[in-house]
Amino acid sequence: MTNYDLICILPLYGNDPKVVVGMISSLAKQKTKYNVYYKIYYDDTVIDSTILDMINNIFQSCNIIDYDCEYCENRHSGYKRNKGLEFALKNNIPYIWFIDQDDFLLLTSTFDAILTTITENDLPLLTISYSIPSNIQRYNREAIYRTPTMPWQYVFKTTELIGYYFDENLEYGSDLSVTIFYLLDHGYLEQVEPNKLNYVKERQILQDHIYFYNYLNADSVMGQRYVNNNSD
Repeated sequence: MTNYDLICILPLYGNDPKVVVGMISSLAKQKTKYNVYYKIYYDDTVIDSTILDMINNIFQSCNIIDYDCEYCENRHSGYKRNKGLEFALKNNIPYIWFIDQDDFLLLTSTFDAILTTITENDLPLLTISYSIPSNIQRYNREAIYRTPTMPWQYVFKTTELIGYYFDENLEYGSDLSVTIFYLLDHGYLEQVEPNKLNYVKERQILQDHIYFYNYLNADSVMGQRYVNNNSD
């Protein structure tokens, strides 16, 4: 296997090609000097083969061959993330990023910016900036921005996650607990009072640019569910 610098793990679920195409297209358009591998897991909920055909067509039209789509039994996203982490460790891929299917990258230089920063400084993890659509209610937007634990904010050195385990009984949020435990274990977070977390170390953050677009958009099933469940 090629010596890759970064692996992106994408667990697919549901049957909404429009959402998936946004992320896959943003990955395929990346202009980078680094070697990136895309590991995509799907299950029985992805019942429309059109989604897989679209993924293949998008990557192949951009001459990207460093990816594969692997079928899993109908299991939650935590199972897929554990398989992805196992794959990355087995193949000695130094950095790993868990991305959801209904997010996307805003700049074609995202990988270069992330990997240059994380490799030149030999960082165990890197936090990146992200954006939330304006159609999300103000209260929910502020709550999201205040949290330091959103999983897709973090690119990890793969070996840092040895011993961490994604909850395979959760479809949504299986990666949140891993992020919290890691940050607590390494002193980036402290428990200031029950159910509240606070940063105690200065984070390495890519400044001045927003590289990532959060999934909470009107066209996203998860986004709509979030708004419905968190409305005032």
